[in-house]
Amino acid sequence: MKMNLTELDALISEVIVGANGEDKQLWAFRQAFEDALALPADGFVMGEPIAVIAFDDDGNERRGLTARCRREDGSEHVVGAVEVAFPANTNLSRYLAAYCKWMGLDPYPAGSGASTRCNRRYEGKTGDLDLTSPIELVVSSVKEKAAPIAGKRARRHAARASILEACAG
Repeated sequence: MKMNLTELDALISEVIVGANGEDKQLWAFRQAFEDALALPADGFVMGEPIAVIAFDDDGNERRGLTARCRREDGSEHVVGAVEVAFPANTNLSRYLAAYCKWMGLDPYPAGSGASTRCNRRYEGKTGDLDLTSPIELVVSSVKEKAAPIAGKRARRHAARASILEACAG
């Protein structure tokens, strides 16, 4: 069962208690993930089954927390923590929903559950991307009715919202 917004606010308050400033609050979420959750943990990124082996903060304000993920073939990759989907009703999914809400993102975006993502698997092929030259990204839309968020989180939220909408479109 999903936590309601009041329960998410309570979890956020529990995580960031005593953490003054956004940088320390971000670190508090990282620490909460590590303290309360058993790693490695199974999840999905873009429908691909992965195991999250660590959470970290690489200092990139737009990206926020990162998740080091191991694919079934043993390769490891680092993605934004908000890009990972965990099975519903787990500590991981609750903490991630609280973190997304704190970041100003939808804590339960449509199609974000692990059960729905695993049906949309795409197998990349050699030659899909030409990495010898710059890759252009196109933003297809920008939300004008986003809730105001102060400071660094506002910039992170605006950039992430544009990227997520572009990827979803």
